[in-house]
Amino acid sequence: MLTRAPRLFILGLFLASGVWSAQSSPVALGGDGAAYRLWTGTFGEIFGANPALPAETPILALDVIPPGQGLQRYLVPGTEGAESESSAVLLNDPSSGSVHLIWNTRTYGNQTWSRFEMRSFTPAGWSAATEISGGTLTDKINLQVALVNDEFRATLGEVETRIPRRVLHLVWSESSGASTRSYYSPVVFVAGSYLGWNPVVALDELASDESISAVAAPVELQVAPRLVGTAGGKTTAVFVHSTTQRLVFAEIQALPGELGELAEMARGHIIALTGTIDPDDRSTLAEMARGHIVALASKFHSSAAGYLGGRTSDMLLAAPAGADGATLAEMARGHIIALGREILGAGLINVSATEGFLLEIPPLAPTAGLDFSHFLAARRSASLELPADIAPGQRLLTSIRGDLSIIAWEVPGQILYRETTVAGGWSELRSIDLAQVSADEAWGALTRRASDF
Repeated sequence: MLTRAPRLFILGLFLASGVWSAQSSPVALGGDGAAYRLWTGTFGEIFGANPALPAETPILALDVIPPGQGLQRYLVPGTEGAESESSAVLLNDPSSGSVHLIWNTRTYGNQTWSRFEMRSFTPAGWSAATEISGGTLTDKINLQVALVNDEFRATLGEVETRIPRRVLHLVWSESSGASTRSYYSPVVFVAGSYLGWNPVVALDELASDESISAVAAPVELQVAPRLVGTAGGKTTAVFVHSTTQRLVFAEIQALPGELGELAEMARGHIIALTGTIDPDDRSTLAEMARGHIVALASKFHSSAAGYLGGRTSDMLLAAPAGADGATLAEMARGHIIALGREILGAGLINVSATEGFLLEIPPLAPTAGLDFSHFLAARRSASLELPADIAPGQRLLTSIRGDLSIIAWEVPGQILYRETTVAGGWSELRSIDLAQVSADEAWGALTRRASDF
């Protein structure tokens, strides 16, 4: 649902002078040439002398600069109260013509609660607010986001239709006492509509089976997980495990939407079959189920459809004696998802369960024809003990593939750095002489080096 933008806005260049503590996001450009910028600060800092709100009220504001027009500044609805806002990010979504705003809001009372909220802005107005994390007593900081767009084919009213899907990946950190943990959550939109909820998981789960590093990670790395969009729609999160102190790389990908539809339809067909076939007549049930699955999987490559049907048939033949139709149907549904996880690009073949997990997101308000779950697979792709010689102020630069990194830090007269190696370790210590190049040039070269991996 869209609401009209609030009338509180200004025109023209507002921040021409003065001392400001408000913080702004990098400028994002929309597909139509409009520029967007998000501000975090107090009402007085951002809007100046304006009686609409007390000057000390913490708010968010969005700058919009349409092509050839002056600046328009909007108060973000829902941020005009006594709560405070932080960790705000702005993300342009060219596929929908929207700008997504996500921020941490702190609500004060007997206890301080921290939660993430999201609104989207289009020329037609603001979306309703969406709470995308539960409230916690630990503060949420250093939010990172990545947006992946894809589509899948579904049958709506007996017509095969291409359905757009957007997955907004989020990572952030929360600290409690001496421990800092990184968290992940996917926010999924199907045909423009939010599925209604999004799971939140601790990334520590991906690497809880590893030995503890001899090197404690610097605080700057512990509290700042990274998120990198990779080729083929995959996303890589880089974080420090709260217990092992190792630097962990987690590869995350949404499984094809067709897989959820296939699994749900197969479950329904097996339930129907066991209404006419004795569930104990496994050979007949398995063969008929195989034929149905191959037919239902017409959206997949024929060899993939045959593989899914044949392996599910084998699973039904081997299922425990006495399992009823509902149990067999649910087993087949889970088996199809597991098989699809192997063959449809999630990169999880021959990986132990401790290295990965599968997230299922059923829609809370399903649309006819789209009332099936969506799945995301995550796996640990690498895990490194940090080098013992890194100094405070280090920077972690990660390649677009997400699997290789540079860790660098500045000392008098030099920038020192190490690169990850294909073998899973760190290179020898390398240096850039700041007597020969400037610090800006050196950091720029390292950033380009990381992007060229």
